[in-house]
Amino acid sequence: MKKKFFTICAIVFLGFTGCTHRESANIDLTTSSVGVIETSGNSKKSRIYFYNQNLEKTATLPLEYASLGSIFYNPVIYEDELYLIPQGKTNVKDEKKVLKIELKSGNQKIYEINQLAMNSICVNDKNIYTCNTLNGDSYINKCSKENNQVVSEKIEGVYVSKLLCSKDMLFAFATTKYGKEMNSYIYIYDAEELSFDEKIDITNYGGTHYKAILFDNNILFSNSVDSGDHPCNTVCIYSINDKTIETISFDQYYPLDLAVWDNILIVSHFDLVKREGGSISIYNLETKELNNIELGHDVEQMTINENVIYILSDKIIYQYELKDMNLYLKCKTQIKKSNEENYLSGIFYIKPESMKFTL
Repeated sequence: MKKKFFTICAIVFLGFTGCTHRESANIDLTTSSVGVIETSGNSKKSRIYFYNQNLEKTATLPLEYASLGSIFYNPVIYEDELYLIPQGKTNVKDEKKVLKIELKSGNQKIYEINQLAMNSICVNDKNIYTCNTLNGDSYINKCSKENNQVVSEKIEGVYVSKLLCSKDMLFAFATTKYGKEMNSYIYIYDAEELSFDEKIDITNYGGTHYKAILFDNNILFSNSVDSGDHPCNTVCIYSINDKTIETISFDQYYPLDLAVWDNILIVSHFDLVKREGGSISIYNLETKELNNIELGHDVEQMTINENVIYILSDKIIYQYELKDMNLYLKCKTQIKKSNEENYLSGIFYIKPESMKFTL
C-alpha cells in the first residue's frame, strides 16, 4: 500500500449531500464494551460484532456495505456515534458516502459526499471531514451536519493520508513524491471556513502518516517509516500553541497506534504491510520512563478504555490491563467470521451504559 503513492481514479464534481436513514433491528448493547468490523470487498455484506468486558459475544449488527473501513484507519467515534467509510466493491470502489451509526439508538444515516476513494475521516460538533486522492491531487471535503452541504478544497500534487480536527482547526497529513524524494507536511486549516492557514514541514521526522491523535493541545503522530521509506522508530509531539516538535525514540521500529491515559503514552509497534513487529511501548510523558513489552502476536489495531487495552490481531481480540508501566493479559477470544474470505477492518471501544437498540 505504501508503494502505491497515488490512487488513480476519475475526478468527480463537487455536490451536495443527501441523507438517508435506517432504523436498526433489536440489539441491546448495554453489556457491550468493544466492537469489531467484518467486511468484504466482493459483496455488500458487512457486520459489526460486539463483545462485553470479558470478550464474550453480545450482539451482531449486519450492514449492507462493501469495503467498510480499513485496518489502516481506526474507526471514528464522536459523541456515541460511529463514523465509517464504505468504499464499495474492490473492483469498482464507486461509493461516495460516509455511514454514521448512532450507538445509543442503532439508527443509521448516510452522508453523500460525492467523492470517490475516500479514506481518512474526522468529526467535530458541526461537520464531517474526509479526504481522497484522485489523479495525483488530493481533496479535503467538509460536510455540514446541519444543512448537508459539502465544500471541497483541492491540494495539487500531494497525497493526504490522515485527517484530525478540533472545534476550530483541521489538520491534514500530506506527502509529496518526486522520483525518490519524499516530503511530508501537516496542512492546517480553519475548520469551519476550510481556509488554509499554514503548512508545517515534518519531512525530517517521517513520511506517509496514517496514525495521529490530539492530546492536550498537541498532535501526536507515529513515524513508521522515514522520508526514504525505511523503517523508523519515533513518535513526535507537535505543540499547536508553541509550534514546536518533540521527538520520542523507541527501541522498536514501526510505531503505529497511539493512545494516552493518565499521562501515559501507549504505542503499538507493527508493520501492516510486511506484518513485522508485535509489541507495545509504554512511555511516561512526565518522567520519560519507558518500557516495551513483546506480545508474541500481531498488533493490527488498538483501542483503549482508561487502562484497559483491546488489540485486534488477525482473528483474535486480546484484552490487556495496564498497571505500573506493564501489561497483563486478562482474556482473549477468537472471532468467528461469517465468511473466511471476509476480513476485519477495525476495532473500537464503546460506552456500554445506556446503549440499547430498539426497532
